[in-house]
Amino acid sequence: MPDEASRTAVLVCQGRAVAHGRLAVGRFDDPTAMGLLREDERRPVEQVRSGVAPNAWRDRIEYEMLRANAEVMVPRTVGIDDAVSERPTAQVVILGAGLDGRAWRMPGLSAVEVARVLSGRSAPGSRLVVNYQAPALSATAGRRLAGVLAALAGRADPVANERQRSSWTPAAMSALLAGQSFVVVRDDDLLTIAERLRIPVRNRRSLRVGHIAVADR
Repeated sequence: MPDEASRTAVLVCQGRAVAHGRLAVGRFDDPTAMGLLREDERRPVEQVRSGVAPNAWRDRIEYEMLRANAEVMVPRTVGIDDAVSERPTAQVVILGAGLDGRAWRMPGLSAVEVARVLSGRSAPGSRLVVNYQAPALSATAGRRLAGVLAALAGRADPVANERQRSSWTPAAMSALLAGQSFVVVRDDDLLTIAERLRIPVRNRRSLRVGHIAVADR
């Protein structure tokens, strides 16, 4: 529907809302996430934050999926935030990110113009931060499992209409960005970032597939 947010955007925002004040305290913080959600989207978040798992198995599926989602959102968010904070700039352009609250929650961006579309070229000295997925059969299986679990819970598949269009090895991503005059200064998987943050991780495989590449021009 044109008046609805992307389901992926909602899931990402729900994950941040679940983690706020609970995971990597002092390193991760997102007080804006809950306010960006509709009331019906907040209810399952509040359930997970309560720490009381529902008895009904259908509700328990959504509970566990959201809890796992929060584990992914923390290292992903911190990895991107750190890259942005390290390179102060006059402008931040956010691409393909729905329900993003960085303009409100990061003090360093208070005087920065935050654009929603890319126009023109990135000037010399620009920094590009890319969140991407590495090739993995487990990622494909995970998306299919999420659809099955959603069906069992009597809910719509959250990513049915939002296909995964590409995956990249770190070497391939580096080569792609080099072709656009960007030099990758670091590329970490989310599991590595989570371990630095000392986040207890249950699903290590899914975190290992996600990557944050930081490239400068």
